[in-house]
Amino acid sequence: MKRIFNLVLITLAAFVLTFAAAKILWGREILCPVDNLPSVMTGTSRVVDGVLLYQYRCPRQHVFWVRGDQQI
Repeated sequence: MKRIFNLVLITLAAFVLTFAAAKILWGREILCPVDNLPSVMTGTSRVVDGVLLYQYRCPRQHVFWVRGDQQI
């Protein structure tokens, strides 16, 4: 029983550390300019006047563009 508990504890710790590392690597959280909610990248990008832009969407379906250098 103790061995199972240790295995669960180690797995949980690994998950937490992986999540923290991913959060650092992903950069800062991008917030929706309309309602200030955390947003996710849609995977769409475009270049306008030589500037790389990424499309984001918030949970309320607002779509907006963020410069590539503002993500970090």
